[in-house]
Amino acid sequence: MLCATPLEALADPARALLFQIVRPYLESVRITLTELVFDPREQRKLLNSGTRYQEYIQRLAVLQGKTVKTPVTERVRDLIAIADAATKLVETTLKRVPPDTPPDPVRLDAAAADGETGPAMAGVLLAGWLATSPDFAAKATLCVQIMREAKSAPAFALLERTMAELLLMEPSAAALGVGYDNAMATTRMCLALAGDEAALGETVPFVRTVALARAGRPSPALHQAARERLRAALASPASFAKRDPGGEMKMARGLRARIAARALFADDAEIGAELSRRFARMVAPESLDPILAREQGVARKLLLLLQLHAEIDDPGARRSLEGAIANWLAYRDFRDEFHSVGLATDEKALQLSETAKAFAASAIPEALRLRFKEAAAVLFATPQAGDRRISPRMIAGPEDRVQVMGQRVPLRNWSETGLLFGPAAHLAMGQRVPGNVILRNAYLNLVFDVEMQIMRVADGLIGARYTCPDPNIRARIKAHFAR
Repeated sequence: MLCATPLEALADPARALLFQIVRPYLESVRITLTELVFDPREQRKLLNSGTRYQEYIQRLAVLQGKTVKTPVTERVRDLIAIADAATKLVETTLKRVPPDTPPDPVRLDAAAADGETGPAMAGVLLAGWLATSPDFAAKATLCVQIMREAKSAPAFALLERTMAELLLMEPSAAALGVGYDNAMATTRMCLALAGDEAALGETVPFVRTVALARAGRPSPALHQAARERLRAALASPASFAKRDPGGEMKMARGLRARIAARALFADDAEIGAELSRRFARMVAPESLDPILAREQGVARKLLLLLQLHAEIDDPGARRSLEGAIANWLAYRDFRDEFHSVGLATDEKALQLSETAKAFAASAIPEALRLRFKEAAAVLFATPQAGDRRISPRMIAGPEDRVQVMGQRVPLRNWSETGLLFGPAAHLAMGQRVPGNVILRNAYLNLVFDVEMQIMRVADGLIGARYTCPDPNIRARIKAHFAR
């Protein structure tokens, strides 16, 4: 942003650039950029704080020198002259404002709509109101209250820029409940500001108020703040799930899908890169091994590894996953522990088939695919038909669950009429119980109520017939298996 006049120096683009430079100072003195730019008292404090003012001018000149041919020393002189003129304009404007003017959205709208002095008068009014607010939380509340009632685009832009700065500065973000040390609160805030309805219900009340106060109006500053905060949250070593590797992986995979669904983030290369790096950290052996330990049978471990390999595009992470796949293919008890416990003959055949399909469709090196194919051909004879069911079964995903009698347990496989889940306790053959099926896999995202009749109990695993009372859900299940 190159400024040639005092009004341009006070306009939104110039303030956006200035914020990048003076942000540490604002955090230290606990004020907003609006107050620094439009309050002569804060300007004098900066001028009297040693060499900071000269340092900031110098940094501005260096940044702008990259886009213009003017020497830095000459640009420094120009910037000092423009800043002095802008300061005088602010001082002159302040004299036209009656003392102790209370916050008034109508007055701010009228001031901002003035084409000649609008940026100066609106900024001076807002800076005066902010100066009387005792802390960051009070400043933010004031901004949102006026934002909700602001009618003119210039007034809204001024408030929105100030609100974005409050969400970006570390002390103010912490005061609002979305500090940099809380990665989960940050991601919910960013998704809510990007229009994610679920996140809007999950985020802290203040962020929900901000999102609603926008009322669908363009919010470039808040959107930029959401992108910047999301990058920082993904880059942070802070855990999403209190250092539970399984929960961390589950939340990160869910977050990846939600990010991809928001246009604001989907095309941001930096966010994509940070997300990939985060996945790379999660597939390191010390994080991945506890997750794999929860999957019963080598087949389910391999299916999880292949699914992660398909979702993660970081080369280092993929190499780590490929190493884990190779280790399981070389596991000495590969044949004996390949299948999950308690599977019927046809279920074992289905699990082997699903694993073979996953290997064939994967992007892992050809040598690994061939190694599995050869091992399967040598170690597994063609299963004999037996205990065959009318409805074909499908292997469940790593995050699919059944909730029954207060227990939420892994779903092993399922069909249009049957479920195999567990380990689960306190269930007996012939028993009829209500429950919920929770599907969160690459093929189906669905939660539905069921009535179950327990047909088989073996080694803690439960086989049950089920009916779903919702006709719409039944239609979706039927269509799913028809595909």
